[in-house]
Amino acid sequence: MAALTLWQTLEKELIVFRARMAYKPSNHSYARPNISKPFMSHNEQALYEIVLINMADDYESFEYLLEHAQKWSIESGIIVTRDAVAAALGRAIREGDAKAYLLSPQPPYSQAVEFSLDRIDGLWFYVTPKGKGIIAPS
Repeated sequence: MAALTLWQTLEKELIVFRARMAYKPSNHSYARPNISKPFMSHNEQALYEIVLINMADDYESFEYLLEHAQKWSIESGIIVTRDAVAAALGRAIREGDAKAYLLSPQPPYSQAVEFSLDRIDGLWFYVTPKGKGIIAPS
């Protein structure tokens, strides 16, 4: 099988996400440009969206996000490092597209907290409605 291009891989991930969200496809292009983040390279934007997609339906750990970003990177032929995933996650939180949480088995079960690289492995992450708008069709 030939290697998938970056956009084919991103399209595949978006299709899987939309299927999980019971999205009914329309005539919109999945490879639409995101003009809200003009200073990101195509690879950075793709990684940013992959990070959002992977935390769109549940709280996820950084380990989970890193693992899935690395699987995507192997398929797309792009090198993705731990630092790159942490940077994409940090940017998503700064821009209001995701939030960091502490989870607990007792109430309150989830508590929004400030993002910190020092605590990244102990936090959980979830996409915000604004972030879902980035990965959903326009």
